[in-house]
Amino acid sequence: MTLRLLVVSLLVVVASSGVPQAAAGDKSDDAGPFARGFGYVGAFWVTQSSTELSVFSTDLPLGARLNVQKDLGVRDSFTVPRMTVGWRFGKRHVLTGGYYDLSRDGAKRVERNISLPGDIELTAGIEVRTNFTLRVSKLQYTYLFHRDEKVTLGISAGAYVGRLGAELTATTFVGPIQETETAFNESVTAPLPVFGFRLTYRLSPKWGVLASSDLFLLNYDDRYKGILNDTQLYAAHRTFKHVGFAGGLNFQTFNVEFEDDNLLWQLDARLVGFLAAVTFYF
Repeated sequence: MTLRLLVVSLLVVVASSGVPQAAAGDKSDDAGPFARGFGYVGAFWVTQSSTELSVFSTDLPLGARLNVQKDLGVRDSFTVPRMTVGWRFGKRHVLTGGYYDLSRDGAKRVERNISLPGDIELTAGIEVRTNFTLRVSKLQYTYLFHRDEKVTLGISAGAYVGRLGAELTATTFVGPIQETETAFNESVTAPLPVFGFRLTYRLSPKWGVLASSDLFLLNYDDRYKGILNDTQLYAAHRTFKHVGFAGGLNFQTFNVEFEDDNLLWQLDARLVGFLAAVTFYF
């Protein structure tokens, strides 16, 4: 998806190469659908998701994969709150902050015997509860290397504070006695780098399209590694002077791994859905 955005962006630049540069002091900076001060508050409705949890032995050629929707009962459709605020200073500099929460959980009685490395046994009939935590707060600086009356293209770098965690517990009953065992419980909160790409295209004084793709890198304490991608493509309408509306698509992918003792845990996810938001301008 990131490659597609890049190709589209290059085509837009070529098609708009004949448009003159915006003059200094051009008030369109403050009047368009992506004004000098711009932000939104909305939600990402995940309509399709595929998530796999894998466990491998680092000493033996053993491993197992679980589909968290089918095997563990984790929801495959859910709603993610999102918010973003940005401020352009000068002609080519943008500072952006954002937050979203992809956390979700699930519970299910296991339908088959599942053997995992590390002597972890999930017997058919027991109840398994799963909780995944992923909360991201980011702050980015973007340099607009191309800017005219219709198109802006920029690259960005910054930092994010990510809260990532996973917990897997199994509950069994011996007569009336309930026994709960935690098979896996790990979490990490750390400030780490984020890099991105941004394109805006001004269709009219009130309509615009924004495409962005951010890569969040994870490498912490030599135990946590991974990469997250957040790609957005949406149209925005400046309905009123300070308020408007936006809607489009959001794609999320992440691959995270954690090494503990002789086990390597991997979580791979693909999320697709719709983004709807109320925009504001200042």
